Amino acid sequence: MTRHHERDFFLRDYVQHHLVGSKGGLDLFRRAARTQRDPQTRESLGGIARQVEQERSALEGFAEALGASKGRSWQALAGLGETLARLKPNGRLLRRSPLSDVFELEMLALGVEGKKRGWITMLAVSRHDDRLDRGRLEELLESADRQLEELERLRRTTAAGLFAGEAEEAA
Repeated sequence: MTRHHERDFFLRDYVQHHLVGSKGGLDLFRRAARTQRDPQTRESLGGIARQVEQERSALEGFAEALGASKGRSWQALAGLGETLARLKPNGRLLRRSPLSDVFELEMLALGVEGKKRGWITMLAVSRHDDRLDRGRLEELLESADRQLEELERLRRTTAAGLFAGEAEEAA
């Protein structure tokens, strides 16, 4: 395998892994938009979930342009992993713990941070690979920054409500 073909293989694999991860992230956004206790948080997360769905379509377009498969079996496993993550011990056996709201917001922020890193990497690659739309990647990066700001606002508010002001002092 030539160096060029090797780099191309790694890029396809990289984008495919982000595509797989985006499935689990989208599933978590959708679930959190239904299950968070605060209606305003649910509404905000629903809006971000719609953005993530559109961004995932852009990622699928990049994968297609690069000749990467969509890794459907891996995406199914990512969805299963997101479902299994709900079984974590949280001090409540049959009902949702109030801590779940905070944990979900933190996990969502970690997912968006990972997505942001992917956009940054692809943006750097776009300087020498015209299969990646530089302008679209810049838009996606800006969107991730806005999402992170909103998720942090929601996390602080939710944690402060749960811990009666202690979270605000610690943040």
